[in-house]
Amino acid sequence: MKPNSRIIGRIEKYSPKIFEKSAIERNQIAYIPQFLSQASLPKDLEDISEWRRCINKHTYSVISPSSIGVPGGAYSRLILIRINTLAKLTKSPVINLGLKYAEFMNWMGLNQSGGTDDQGNIDTFKESFVRCINCVIHQQSKNGNTMEFSVTPVIESAHIQSIDNWHWEPMLKLSDPFFEASQKSAPIDIGALKCLSPGTLRMDIFCFLSSRLFYLKKETLIRWIDIEAMFATPNTVSRSFRQSFRTALAEALVFYEDANVSTTRRGLLLKPS
Repeated sequence: MKPNSRIIGRIEKYSPKIFEKSAIERNQIAYIPQFLSQASLPKDLEDISEWRRCINKHTYSVISPSSIGVPGGAYSRLILIRINTLAKLTKSPVINLGLKYAEFMNWMGLNQSGGTDDQGNIDTFKESFVRCINCVIHQQSKNGNTMEFSVTPVIESAHIQSIDNWHWEPMLKLSDPFFEASQKSAPIDIGALKCLSPGTLRMDIFCFLSSRLFYLKKETLIRWIDIEAMFATPNTVSRSFRQSFRTALAEALVFYEDANVSTTRRGLLLKPS
């Protein structure tokens, strides 16, 4: 599948050498938070304090104070990947995100215009950032008569001197579980992810494939019911979602030509790649 005109425009802006050089050569390697490769966030910033995904015997909940709300949208995904990547590269749970919002936003491929287009909205960025650092990931798994639980806050503490202007001093101390997970996280081509943004479904598929295929040892079929549980928005009609998923998958595979995956009547077939 050839990229559509919008994606072509983003390729020219964010990663013009993406089909000529590897992510390592382009210095565009990042690392995916483990929970983002298992359960996707809401499509947009919503006025909710809990977001839940139930996949087979596992339930993932992203929880945040009602006065703040859970993270969602393309910005939140990129923010969490940036935080996770800094922890992975520095090998420290205490990270400094830079002296200005502008530096962080530039890494995400955004400007500081405050406009409403997909190149950047300061207010949306700030809200997404605050939601990201205040959320907690709750995981519940059932194995026979046994229930297992894990709780992973993103941070232990944060210090932001000023959130009203560009001169901030954002020091984050990540929680021990989030930091420990970051050290085992899978790599992703952040240049490709910026090109796929702001389409959250294709971003989520690319994150999922990058993480899952990184560890995959044998052929695996993921049933449609589980694909819908992982990626579909609530109340989406199955037939409509499957068509949207196939389209988004094809767009994601433009940037992952070596991915040995295909959709079948039963679901998504993954092979070692």
